[in-house]
Amino acid sequence: MIDRMPRTLEQLRWRILTGYGFAPQSITLLATMPLRVKDWANTAGGGLTYHDRVELEGIQDEAALHEFCHWVHERTSMLDPAWWPLYRDAYERMANEGDRGARGDRGMANPASFAR
Repeated sequence: MIDRMPRTLEQLRWRILTGYGFAPQSITLLATMPLRVKDWANTAGGGLTYHDRVELEGIQDEAALHEFCHWVHERTSMLDPAWWPLYRDAYERMANEGDRGARGDRGMANPASFAR
């Protein structure tokens, strides 16, 4: 988990992209993703991925990473196994580093959970 609290959308975006090992292909997709944070004081999770944007309830890393992964997944071939490690590895790293929210979602980082 990264300690520094972001103060802008770009700080939040780059904190997640550089702090959790996203692959270059994913970073390219996420660099221009429309992003909105509803409550900058909220460190709890929550968020949604829409067809044209990602909205986060607050600034929790796990929630941001989760929605960023949805964005990449929906813009790449969902059935192409070559893309799975691009975001699965970042999520697994977060779960293993002890983020409270991610620990509850360890199944998301399990390769078997991406089976067809």
